[in-house]
Amino acid sequence: MADDEEARLEFRSYPDNAWYSVRIMIEGDYADILRIKYSNFPDDNDSIFRAAEFKDEDHFKDFASRFRPISSQLQDSECSQVVQGLLVCASHHFNADDIRFYDAVVEEVDHCEHSFANGEEECLCTFILSWLHGPVAGYITAERLEQICRVQHRDEIDTVVASFLSKVKAKLKTGSCRSNRQETKFTKWFLSDTLSSKWAIGRPCEKKGQDIDFGGVKNYLIFVDNIEKDLTHTEIMEFIKKKVSITSQAFLFPSLSSDICTRGCILLDTQSHFEKLCNFLNNPDHIIVSLSGRPWVMTETMKVNDSLRASILSLSLLSQVSFLL
Repeated sequence: MADDEEARLEFRSYPDNAWYSVRIMIEGDYADILRIKYSNFPDDNDSIFRAAEFKDEDHFKDFASRFRPISSQLQDSECSQVVQGLLVCASHHFNADDIRFYDAVVEEVDHCEHSFANGEEECLCTFILSWLHGPVAGYITAERLEQICRVQHRDEIDTVVASFLSKVKAKLKTGSCRSNRQETKFTKWFLSDTLSSKWAIGRPCEKKGQDIDFGGVKNYLIFVDNIEKDLTHTEIMEFIKKKVSITSQAFLFPSLSSDICTRGCILLDTQSHFEKLCNFLNNPDHIIVSLSGRPWVMTETMKVNDSLRASILSLSLLSQVSFLL
């Protein structure tokens, strides 16, 4: 791979959960090693992942979820595209020489008239962000447009990443066959069994014990990314009720007409319901797929207290309906 090749992907690093622009390459005699090279960092910062080191399906799914196309810097003339509920990638300044990027959700936009100096437009609006990762995860801060990038939703996985993941999948399948002589029945749950809408490809729920905890836990939240735009919150809840038999509330974040998909979350009011739904979605013996054959998985889980729950419910652009047993 040429050193000057432009990065096409960003990767959420394990040590700090920040997003970095990266280049990737396959190595090894059996093409079972993935090298991640971070843009503007020396080679000794490369991350090396070996297919043989993946222990289970959760590890596999979490790793796959950490890749996406590079987020695009928003221009001053594009501030109207930043709306309440939008998932963004925003910069956090540790110091003048240490700036890292983390996911956040737009809570509110304080619109101001733009400045035009020397023929150049400058956005003076303020954007209220709720951070999902990083040192201020769970906090709400006010930021300027120059600190915000638009997350680019992927339609299909990068071919190099897909090649490595196929090696990991084959290794996990071989290990499963060795440890379990009984053939495991594999079931595909099609959303068409319940409704006609489609799911787009998603990302996984993190392992239990690694979710975000805001204290005073009374509710549990599951974030879902890459949802097909014609899906409604009612259809999500109907599917969950039919397959898992639990009460849930579903929310869909707004999206632009140019977006190929949207993002949402599922709110559960008891730990038992939360664990039941996570177990169903992460069960390796079945998979939920759209009519086009792409799987639905979760991106994040979060324990929430009453104050954070109220903030979530107050988002005017989120649709909310309780689906009772």
